[in-house]
Amino acid sequence: MKKYFLSVANTANQADEHAKFNYNQAYWESRFELSIKFKQTKTKIMIRTNKKLINRIFLCILLLPIILISSCKKDPADIAIGTIKVDINGTAYTFSVQSRATTLPVTGGNGIQIQGKYKETSTTNLTLSIVRPSPISTGTYIENTGSNLLVTITHCTEVIVPCFFQATTFGSTSNPVTITITEITGSSIRGNFKGELQTTSGTTETLSNGVFYVSL
Repeated sequence: MKKYFLSVANTANQADEHAKFNYNQAYWESRFELSIKFKQTKTKIMIRTNKKLINRIFLCILLLPIILISSCKKDPADIAIGTIKVDINGTAYTFSVQSRATTLPVTGGNGIQIQGKYKETSTTNLTLSIVRPSPISTGTYIENTGSNLLVTITHCTEVIVPCFFQATTFGSTSNPVTITITEITGSSIRGNFKGELQTTSGTTETLSNGVFYVSL
């Protein structure tokens, strides 16, 4: 059994102190010596340790920036409160002006409406609505299914007059309107949505990558 030690030498007073430790010779046979000098205190620290352990430490140091960068990447759902965003036919739109959610007065049921305007000087807006007998909680709500009496999205576009063009839920079977609530509290609601709407002229609008996070 050989002894390896941590040596601290203070050159100011020429005093050496040795802290001796016993280690297994086989484990430490491939050892690494690291020497650190401190100019101000004139102190020198010498560390003799296992080379594999040092390699692991250096690897962790090299990987740390990558881990930090990865952890700092924003989740697409991590948006500021007051935001409604969606791609309509592949073009990105934001309906975050005066955006909020309100509960709807429904006899014998429960309703919630999420709405936001395109900009301050326009009435162009997007409205999401869910109405059902049971309380509205986290989960996915799809039009034409189960007990979801009303799951709609309406997109109103102003052209001189309010809501000159309107696209709304029409019962699409290939891409039904789907609203998912991922979080709901007494003060806010968060989730995502997608689906296909139909305009009054018969054309369709495809909604994709829709997200919302608004006050309730």
